[in-house]
Amino acid sequence: MSINEMSPRTGRALREDGTTINEANAAVSAGIAAGTKVCTTTASAVAADQPCVEVLCQADPANTVNVLIGDAALQPIALTPGASIIVPVSNVNLIYAKSASLTATLNWLGRL
Repeated sequence: MSINEMSPRTGRALREDGTTINEANAAVSAGIAAGTKVCTTTASAVAADQPCVEVLCQADPANTVNVLIGDAALQPIALTPGASIIVPVSNVNLIYAKSASLTATLNWLGRL
């Protein structure tokens, strides 16, 4: 269930198969889930099973090192302290994170 594009007619998010996400009102979330993860230099899932539409990931502003995010195999996206990125995914557990060195905190907010 990944997002492919926005409908030019309604502005609502569409899945790859063309169906509308949250057909009642795609701009309104069904809810949110939030958490923090203390990252080490070994990548692991950001959270346990948590279905969602997208996740805001933020490297905690108090970090002294970057947080690297990606999938289970590779974490190529570096977030400097305070930086954030929105990742359209169907589950928070699909995002993996690790610290560049030492430990770092990743804050996340999932739109359900």
